[in-house]
This record gives sequence, structure tokens and C-alpha cells, in this order.
Amino acid sequence: MERFNYEINMRVLVPFRRLINYMERRGLLDKDTPAHVCAFSALAQPLVQYGCDLLLAAWNEHSRAGVRSRGRQLPGSGGVPSERMRMYPHPGGQLRLPQGLDGVEEYEHVSCEGLPRMSEALKADACHCPGGGRRQRRHSHIAYIMGDVEHAWIRLQRSSFSHFAHAYSVYLSYYI
Repeated sequence: MERFNYEINMRVLVPFRRLINYMERRGLLDKDTPAHVCAFSALAQPLVQYGCDLLLAAWNEHSRAGVRSRGRQLPGSGGVPSERMRMYPHPGGQLRLPQGLDGVEEYEHVSCEGLPRMSEALKADACHCPGGGRRQRRHSHIAYIMGDVEHAWIRLQRSSFSHFAHAYSVYLSYYI
């Protein structure tokens, strides 16, 4: 896991660290202002998810060396992870979440009610708190402001932050 966490940090989170520094230097983002953090988080989430999805796909298709123990390779180790998963499925099956559970809505409910620092900003965002199709409306507004996630991700990777900064300003001024 340590290696994969390193990959997430280097391939997904480092561009966001650069983006945060860029926005703070220009006075656009104040990490102590809940509305700023909320707007940044709302716009960054689809990009982080896209970056993690790309990393997961690449990780599952790369070949890795087998694990050695006492001078010999352990059986079933090494190879391409996606092929190994097909050849050696998890013996106990996968745990299932309760039917009908909406994890995002559960998180947003706790965020709106239980996090004192964020509660004020999240409650002010009419599209954030669960219920009444607000989350879907919020996602469609973010998609409208950000445009195509793949192109937004490419701009972020190239340290071209002006598109995100503009989308952030629009989101902040209209939705919070």
C-alpha cells in the first residue's frame, strides 16, 4: 500500500498542491474561509476522481516482479494485477454495502450537520446538502462550469491553472 499511496500523492495530489499554492499566491483561495474551501473541494473532487481512475487503470495493467522469500519466488506473486485477479479471485467474496446505501449522501449529511468549520459554508451552498435532487443539480452545475473533466485534468497536469481559477470564481460567486 505504501507504494500505491506514493503514486497517488505524486500522480494525483501534487498537481493540486501546486494549484492551491497558485491560488493562494494570487489571493483567490483562503484556506481559513469555509466558503473558499467548499468551492475548491466541489470543483476539485471530479478531477481527483478522474486522476485516481486513470492511476487505478494503469496500476492494474502493469507487470510487477514476484515476491521472493528465502531465495525463491512465492507462488501466485508477481505478474499483472488484473490478470492475477481473474486467475486467483478473492476466496471469501467481496463484502457488500447495504442495499440502497448512498455513501455520498451519508457523507454530505454528516458534513452539513457535524463538521463545525464547514457547516456554515456547506449549508450556504444550496446544491450541497442532501435531499431534493440538490446533489445532482450541483454535479450538473460543476460539469457546466468546468467543462470536460479530461481536458480540465490535462490542463491541471500542465500547470495551466487559469481555467480552474475561473471556474472556482464562478462557483464561488453564484453558488455560495
